[in-house]
Amino acid sequence: YSIVILSATESLALFTWLDDNDYSVPAESLDVLQAYLDGGNYFLAAKVDESAEIGDGDTLSPLQFRYDVEMFGLPIRIGTLNARDTQDVLIYAVTDYDDGAVGISNYSMVEVDNECMWRDDGDQTFAEFYADQFSEAYESTEGGVWLAEYAWGMGKCDPCTGDPPDDTDMATLGFEFADNASGDEYFFTRLHMRYTPEEATQDLVLYP
Repeated sequence: YSIVILSATESLALFTWLDDNDYSVPAESLDVLQAYLDGGNYFLAAKVDESAEIGDGDTLSPLQFRYDVEMFGLPIRIGTLNARDTQDVLIYAVTDYDDGAVGISNYSMVEVDNECMWRDDGDQTFAEFYADQFSEAYESTEGGVWLAEYAWGMGKCDPCTGDPPDDTDMATLGFEFADNASGDEYFFTRLHMRYTPEEATQDLVLYP
């Protein structure tokens, strides 16, 4: 990747730089970009370098970066600038064990049938059944919605759902244990969110 860290004070200058460097950013994004600039945010612009010789269908390596911020959240509004329809975001959150699971405070939480989740009658696969359940929950709720798909504390589980990652795996993911936590005690949460660009009026605010 070729990666540049950008700062600006007004959105037109930022937009001009992105446009001059062949980033596809619609002109109507100026207000959203300005809101981020007013909040003191920086931008990370990344593109695949030509020397990588990435071909059609090749898999790209993931980008991993960290930043310090007062609010535990995720900036989703910027991800809607080129969106045409609904977007699905999957969040894998790893927190200290004592903090427990993670939720989203500023969008609506939904649930799906969790009693007799699914019976294999040959008409639907489980994936199809779950997709229908989530779509129905989204369509019956106004605005963006989220669902806690999985939440489990590792280190004190009995039985555990599988062999938990070791300290090296966790370090690779960028997770840092609290000073008073043992290396195998953490909480893992998977969240599923869906929204249209019009419904993404705020960035996500997460809470433990």
